[in-house]
Amino acid sequence: MFLFKQDELLERNERLFIEKNLPTVVIITRTKWDEMPRIRHQVTRQLVRFFNVIYIEKHVGMKGYEHRDQMKKISNRLIIYSPSLPIPLPSRLFRIDPVTHRIANTYIKKKIIKFIDQFDCKNRILFNFEFDFPEITRSPSFCYKIYLCNDEFPNMNLDNKNKMKAWFQRNLLQYYENQVIKNTDKCLAVSYPLKAKLRELNPDTELFLPGHEFKTVLPMAKERSKKQQVKVAFMGYIDRRLDFEWLMEILKNPDMRLYLIGPRENIDTDFFPGLFNLEFVEPLTGELLQRKLFEMDVLIMPYDISFRGPITTTAPNKFFQYLAVGKPVVISDMPNFIDMPIGVLYRAKTAVEFVTKIRQAYEEDNNELINMRLKIAQENTWDKRGVMLCNIIQKRLNFLKK
Repeated sequence: MFLFKQDELLERNERLFIEKNLPTVVIITRTKWDEMPRIRHQVTRQLVRFFNVIYIEKHVGMKGYEHRDQMKKISNRLIIYSPSLPIPLPSRLFRIDPVTHRIANTYIKKKIIKFIDQFDCKNRILFNFEFDFPEITRSPSFCYKIYLCNDEFPNMNLDNKNKMKAWFQRNLLQYYENQVIKNTDKCLAVSYPLKAKLRELNPDTELFLPGHEFKTVLPMAKERSKKQQVKVAFMGYIDRRLDFEWLMEILKNPDMRLYLIGPRENIDTDFFPGLFNLEFVEPLTGELLQRKLFEMDVLIMPYDISFRGPITTTAPNKFFQYLAVGKPVVISDMPNFIDMPIGVLYRAKTAVEFVTKIRQAYEEDNNELINMRLKIAQENTWDKRGVMLCNIIQKRLNFLKK
């Protein structure tokens, strides 16, 4: 990995993108490249297979970022650029004040365009994850613009204690997203409700489900004693979207052991006072994560459906990872979740039923069901999603050549 200052870019340009004839995809996201892998990272890794990629860390109003421009070369096809503001900007001010929002976004947009203009590339494609960055979608610097919507962002982090303020925030944020949708050539949505919402403003919208990056190797059939503890695990961000009462219901059962795998965000671990059958596991990735999940018996998603996100969920990033280790999946009754065959997915409406479904999934598990889950996982890899993205972009580029 190489680290350059921006003013050194021109003199080093020959060394940055080796394959200069490839189209360049510019990805806009507020997620750091070195964070735990999310859909932004997985999409980027796929696009790097086919194109040169500039990954923009747009961190306006975000905590934990340097207030200076940074650029990193990750590989011959991937560059990370982090543009900064001249002064720190509070996140709250950026969100709720339209004037500040537009000034900051316009400033960052100009920096991004200036940066990518230094690259000698004929075709530039915008791949935008930022719902509140309409300024970049209005830029004529791109021959094709894609918006990937992976959550119900205008309804997140609202001040629900003040209904009037929440109404103002929601409508303002939705206005930003509407502008992004309208000024984008194509929209991709990760759930059925999001697809329906975006299609109202942009007819060229389609469903784009996440995949998995695991190697789907058929596991060896193993004999197990029904007297051992049932190993139950959740993998992902451990935050307030989880229904902690449901987790406690699992922990009431001494013959079950619960593993919470991933980063803890704004939760009080004292909620679980000294329980012998609970284990927090630090975030894992790649083969280490795959091995850990394979050790489990049942994998879960106990999301609190009072939140908007779980209501609109169709297939979260972790779902096909769960199936790729051959395990049964038990979820809270998310109304828009993807349909799956019996023995692959179990739904529960209450905490008590959730535990019952975990037991059912454990008891019914067999080699035939394992093979079914693995087959579904093999059809839903990130490599296949990458080919899909490549075809979408290539189709547009071929059209522009005519």
